[in-house]
Formats: sequence, structure tokens, C-alpha cells
Amino acid sequence: MRLIQNGPLQNSRPVPKLLVLCRKYGIDVPDDVSPKDLNDRLQQKWFKEGYLRFQIKGEPPKDDDLALLRELDCIDEVPPFLEFPPEYPPSEPRPVIYEGMVLLGALRPRVVSRLQDFTTFAPRVDFQRDWKAYLFGGARPLDPVKESREVLCTPAELPFKEGWTAPERMPTTEAEMMEFTWQQSQLPPEWKYELVNTPLQPKTDGGTRPPNTGDTAKEWFTKHKPRPGFYLVLSNQPFVEYQNLVVERALRECGAPVQSVFQHSFGGEGFVMCACGLISSLTLPLATYLDNIARQVYEELQAAP
Repeated sequence: MRLIQNGPLQNSRPVPKLLVLCRKYGIDVPDDVSPKDLNDRLQQKWFKEGYLRFQIKGEPPKDDDLALLRELDCIDEVPPFLEFPPEYPPSEPRPVIYEGMVLLGALRPRVVSRLQDFTTFAPRVDFQRDWKAYLFGGARPLDPVKESREVLCTPAELPFKEGWTAPERMPTTEAEMMEFTWQQSQLPPEWKYELVNTPLQPKTDGGTRPPNTGDTAKEWFTKHKPRPGFYLVLSNQPFVEYQNLVVERALRECGAPVQSVFQHSFGGEGFVMCACGLISSLTLPLATYLDNIARQVYEELQAAP
């Protein structure tokens, strides 16, 4: 769900439950706070600049926090969008036909769980005959503990292909790990994939940083030349809405036509990115949720008319 609602930016307001959460965690805001003012405060208080998600530490949410986060649509699974509802033209349910699937990068355990989740609902998805899976990876070095050789060579939710054996050379980056995971997993042989291998990105201080979702979406559009149309985007909570917004903004910055599902139902040839994802891990630090909310509000303001 969107955290800033009700139309054009000048008339919009944050959802009330977000203000409740703000007041509970160090941000005193009035009921009529503007989205811009709220965003400024969120970036100052909750945004963890320079941190990758798995580097954020802290205690998980308490029960009352979980209740608030659930109302903000940060907890429960977001299922895949499979058909246009009856209120959309032409006023009758009809299936969505996808051009492809995007598997967003993450630590190995999350990549596996996202891919396994996809295998459970893929038979219900209508794809174009020549659809592809795009693995959104980058040059982030692997975590020595969470992505060790032992972790990469131990089956988790997805079984390995029969007869699979570990190679001598193991992956060293996120992108290599994602391709490695795809190739070792027991997946339908007709499924085709392309690896979107995004290089390290320059920093203003002269160093480099790992690519983020936006960088990888731009790499995908400029180097892989995807066709416009519907794409499933595999994430997990609480990041589903935020990451969909990031991908959409990156495509717009590349000059790509981006449409909502509603806009596309009236005709058009744009990209429609439909993110879905598993329920959030209840052991995730509260600070991760707050950081993600700050990021999402920022992205919503960038997308506002």
C-alpha cells in the first residue's frame, strides 16, 4: 500500500497509522503534516544511509509494533497479480499475460526463498511463450558467513538438480551467486533466464559501492532491451512496495514508458511492474522496517504528480 494517499502531492496526506508509528519512535508530527515535511523528518531519523539491509541490527518489533506494521502493509504476503478485476475495462475479469519475471537480488537465503515461492505459483501465471526470468544481480561481494561455500552447497527450500556437484570455483559476487543458484536448482528445463550483472557504482568521494535495485533496473533496460509489458517482480516483505517504486523510477529515468495496471487497462504499451513477495520475517529488526518506510515515502514523493 501507499503511505502517502489521496491524489496530487499538494492535496495528499500520510496515512494516519504512519503518524502513530512516527510519534512512537521519535518523530513528533501534527495530524496535518505535509508529505514533504514528514519525508524530511523520516530521512533524518529513520533512514540508515550507507547500510545494506542485512547490515542493519537491532531488536525485532514488539507485538504492538507488529500490529501497526501490519496495518501499514509491511508484514503480510503480497500475492502475485494474476487477473484484471471486474471494475477495469472491459468490465470482466481477464488474465494478465506477463512478458517475464524479475528476481531481485538479495542474500542467498532470500534469493532461494523468492525463487521457491515462484515455483509454487508459476503454474497459475499466464506468460508469453518466450518469457524470460531476469536475475537482478550485482557485483556486491558475498557475505562470508551467510553466503559461505557451505551455505551455497547445502539444499534449502529448493532441491538441487539430480547429480549436482559443487564446482571447484565458487561464486564471489551476488550476481554470480544468483546464476549459480538458478543452475544448481531443480527448475523446469524450459524456463530461460538472463543474468543482469550490474557493476560496482562510483561514489562521489571517488570510491565505489554495490549497485542497488535502481542501478540494476537501469542496467536491465539499457543492456538487455526488454519488451514493454507486464513483469512479475519477486521481492519479500516489507520491501515489496518500495522496490516496485524504485524499479519504476529507474525505468522512467531511462526514458521508458511506465504505466500502472489501471492505466494499462485503458490501452498503452508501457512497462507495468507488479511486485509480489512472501510474508516478512518476524525476526527482522524494527530499524529495518523504519528504514524501509523512510525509503518508501521518499520514493512515493518522487513518483507523485
